[in-house]
Amino acid sequence: MIDSSSPLQTDGSKGKGIFRLVIICSAVISGILIFLSSQQLLPEAPDNWTNDWRTLLFSEHAPEQRNDIVVLLITEDTLADYPFRSPVDRGLLANLIKTLDEAKPSVIGLDFIFDRKTYEDKDNSLVSVLRKTQTPIVLGAIDRRSHNVKEANFRFQDQFLEETRRPVGHLYFARRSNMLAFGDEAIRAIAPASPPPKKWKSFAEEIVSQVKAPPIITYPTISWLLPPKNASAETFATFRVPSHKPVEGADSEGVIPESWRQAFKNKIVLVGGEFVDRDRHLTPLSVMDRKRKPGVLIHAQIVAQLLDGRSILTTPKWSEAIIVFLLTAVGFYLGYRWNFKRYDLLVSLIGVIVLAAAGVFFFRHFHLLIPPTTLFLAWVIGVTSGHYSNLAFRAFRIG
Repeated sequence: MIDSSSPLQTDGSKGKGIFRLVIICSAVISGILIFLSSQQLLPEAPDNWTNDWRTLLFSEHAPEQRNDIVVLLITEDTLADYPFRSPVDRGLLANLIKTLDEAKPSVIGLDFIFDRKTYEDKDNSLVSVLRKTQTPIVLGAIDRRSHNVKEANFRFQDQFLEETRRPVGHLYFARRSNMLAFGDEAIRAIAPASPPPKKWKSFAEEIVSQVKAPPIITYPTISWLLPPKNASAETFATFRVPSHKPVEGADSEGVIPESWRQAFKNKIVLVGGEFVDRDRHLTPLSVMDRKRKPGVLIHAQIVAQLLDGRSILTTPKWSEAIIVFLLTAVGFYLGYRWNFKRYDLLVSLIGVIVLAAAGVFFFRHFHLLIPPTTLFLAWVIGVTSGHYSNLAFRAFRIG
């Protein structure tokens, strides 16, 4: 049985006193929680873990495989007969671009970094093809956010990109940093523009800008699109360049089968690498199997999101503050009024269940992520504080 004995009185003066106590204590507790949350001083792992499971289980499924975005991958097998794998042979890239241009896609996006020279003739061949190609092309780049990159590499990249005369988007994804959370390296958000002087938009934003008005990103959380429910198809049509003999110059024959070309017509084609040792990332969809995805597939997800106008909303701090205050106040009052402390585990479990159910409801119906860590702490700390306030009142005969 829950112990309902309490110093709480029903007369007006006592009632007002308890009301003031609840308001003051709840305001202080919720204020501290919101401050710690805004300074990233609360454990973030529960937020990520619960939100990732929601994303995996309750994200929107594509009704059918996307018919506007195609991914073309260069793999270990593709480069089996080439003398090196990194950087990707630029004669091969020139060949692919020329071949894709003949297939008449709507946009080509190259998810590669051009920060060092290779064979001069192949570098020049790629620049020449990039300048002559009729199809809009977006190139990827790195900026000063990359550590341990030599200034000479940035200079080469800047010169190379300038010579191509093509739009550029940065290739970064956003990772949350938190002093009290283990870095799980998962990608969950779109990175902001490059710092001055570059100010490059993200790779996906720049690609979408080639086919529609530049998108405005209010909420940077990636809205992941799951594969069709009733089919074995992937979310995006994905092709892997087969193994072949190294190409010379920009020869357009023998690398992409003729039968593939129709699949690229009027599509956004993202060309990237699928290698075991680089540009592979965990995402919320990896929460179960921990499999890493090639970066180009994450760019494809962001492109699809921007084309569709989808967003995952996050709770504004002002509304989070109100909810945390109310939850703390309810917990404090109940903890003061009834002896919940002997049911610590049960009270915490009920809080987890209710918050999990609320999280699923808001995510499925409103595409809104609620912050489980601050809400859970508000509930537990509120109940505990109310309980010990009751004991303090008893001890000092204040209640």
